[in-house]
Amino acid sequence: MGNTVPEQIHIYGTYLAKVWGPMYEVLHKEVSDELPYRWEVRTIVEPVKYVRTISLSSDDILSMNGKSSKQHMVYLARAFGPRN
Repeated sequence: MGNTVPEQIHIYGTYLAKVWGPMYEVLHKEVSDELPYRWEVRTIVEPVKYVRTISLSSDDILSMNGKSSKQHMVYLARAFGPRN
C-alpha cells in the first residue's frame, strides 16, 4: 500500500473502479487530502448519470490496514459495491 495520502487515494480509487466495473467511472472528489476520502461514481454511457458518492472514513481505512490487495477488494465490494 502506498505510504503517502495521494498514493492511498489513487490505490483505493483504482480498487473501487475495479469493483464497479467498466460501465462506471469512479472519480476522486478532491475536497482535501484529509479523511474521509471521497469518490463520485457515474455512468460512462451518454447521458452520463450520477450514481453515488463513496466516502472512506478512518474506520474503513483501519479495517483494511495490514490486509492484502485482494482483501481490500473484498472489503470495498461488500461495503461500497454496486449492489450496496
